[in-house]
Amino acid sequence: MGNCVSIAKLKEDGFECSGMRISKRFLNELEYDEKFHLGLGGMAMVVNALTNMMFPRIVGNILDSGSSSKGIPHGVACPYYSIPVPGDAKCESGETCGHFAFTNLLLYALPLYIVGTVASYTRVKNTHYAYYLIQKRYKKKMFKKLLRQGAPFFHMNSTSYLMTLLFDDCEQGPKMMIESYMQFLRSCNSTIGGTFNLLCISPVMTGVTLLCLPVFGFCAMAYSSIIKKVQNTKKERMDECSFKTEEVINGIESVLAFGKEDDAISNFETSLNTCDGISNTVCNSEGIFMGSVLAGINICTLVMLYFGSRQLRNGKMSIGNLASFVMYGGLIGLGASGLSKSVTEMSKATVSISRVFDIHDLPEMDEHGEILETVRGSLEFENVSFKYESRSESIVLDNLSLKIEPGEVIAIVGPSGVGKSSLMGLVTRLYSVTSGRILLDGHDICQLDSKWLRSCVFATVAQEPILFSMAVKENILYGKPDASMEEVIQVAKRCNIHDFISKLPLGYDTLVGPRGVLLSVGERQRIALARALLRRGKILILDEVTSALDGASEELIAKDLGNMTGATLLLITHRAQTLRAAQRVLVLGNGGIEYLGPLDGASCSDTFKQIFPNFH
Repeated sequence: MGNCVSIAKLKEDGFECSGMRISKRFLNELEYDEKFHLGLGGMAMVVNALTNMMFPRIVGNILDSGSSSKGIPHGVACPYYSIPVPGDAKCESGETCGHFAFTNLLLYALPLYIVGTVASYTRVKNTHYAYYLIQKRYKKKMFKKLLRQGAPFFHMNSTSYLMTLLFDDCEQGPKMMIESYMQFLRSCNSTIGGTFNLLCISPVMTGVTLLCLPVFGFCAMAYSSIIKKVQNTKKERMDECSFKTEEVINGIESVLAFGKEDDAISNFETSLNTCDGISNTVCNSEGIFMGSVLAGINICTLVMLYFGSRQLRNGKMSIGNLASFVMYGGLIGLGASGLSKSVTEMSKATVSISRVFDIHDLPEMDEHGEILETVRGSLEFENVSFKYESRSESIVLDNLSLKIEPGEVIAIVGPSGVGKSSLMGLVTRLYSVTSGRILLDGHDICQLDSKWLRSCVFATVAQEPILFSMAVKENILYGKPDASMEEVIQVAKRCNIHDFISKLPLGYDTLVGPRGVLLSVGERQRIALARALLRRGKILILDEVTSALDGASEELIAKDLGNMTGATLLLITHRAQTLRAAQRVLVLGNGGIEYLGPLDGASCSDTFKQIFPNFH
């Protein structure tokens, strides 16, 4: 059922050419609200960029206006280029009035900075809200997609990996993608706008300064692809480390019971140490990348200062011109650095978002099918065989056939690993049969709606029941939310758990903790059984439901199960007391049926005698 292939590792074949495809898909899937806030953020960024582009001109004019008390000859003063700046006042002689221009420039700069500040606020507010909207949409879609997968998918992919996808990649992917876009646009503005203004000041100096930029750009693009590969490898290594850590934490009781804390710490440290080499490679690559970019910027700055100083001595350029030129050159350098950084961030973003898209693109289980108007509760297995796709060489069930009548209580016994729980998984369509078919009231369950089957026909208690981190009452109501409190108390009494719940500090409103850890195994089993009984399904499946109960509770529950009417009961057990509630016994051995019949005749089975050597 569903996808059962591990998606823990990205396919590297063709990955280099998929970056543009992922970016295009990311943009195409944006919704209206997300586009609206990104558009506002983009427009604010344009305004912010224009105000930043005017700043070097203002500085240049201020330096020129204050460099001489008599004013600066018009031919040497900072020329008119790009957008006109207020404050370039002229005297009657045609010269720039230094003291007048200096004062006015300072006054006109204030509202310019206010506009830039408001634009920065608008840009950050709207782009960050767009992050949130996209992240929320990705998480909702991924969680929905995950819950549409079959049980084999979760066996093949670790919980830690899926949690990393849901809460790390869905968070960081969209954020890095949008930031890289914004960084790219800001850098283009700085590079293009700065180049235009440089040409207006001195075309000769601009040509000399920009000669080295194409070389740096080509090197940056080539090196970013190398960084992308090592970053992807590092992420995979860290995911493996996370998976091993999750295993230790989930099995902490076993670790403590065997005194293996030091071994677990050592293994964790070893797992982290395996990331040292690739982490060092990533750090070196990013360091070399950024260092090279900054070196290029510094070289360009030295070139500008060298040629600018020569033109300054020759009287072809004023101090303000040189200052503006250097500042615009700095903006170009920052733009070039930003372009290279945006490429690096884009590579990180495509890794995260491609992993998210891997989940979004998974095929879903086909849950739709026929819904029966009435259910009697008969089950029939016709030559059913089954093997796990992850262990295709090992057959779990082989050509199994039997029929269970409506309302019948049948016990299923057999050694561990013989396929008892797998059989129950096939009945509830958590798994699909390899061959053969299973019939519910004469209808192939593969043709029935699987969600309807699980929510309306079957009620199950797993071998290791899981309670959710909520109140006792809410856990019992999980199978039937509209049940009354009287019904909850009634099933709790049937499962011999009501008195215990009543003694809890908040009674039925007491929280059970994550996975029910505040309760014992036996208490969790009884609450899980109450949850299943409240469902009142036509077929009740209990997997070792009394394995952790005391004798009194087991006897009470076994008696109640034996007196059940109207529901078909499949009972997997290794407890003799619970076994007596069955009308027939199914003994499984070597993938097939070893015995099927009344309890009195089960002793003829060697497997049964091994499991119940003292049964009479």
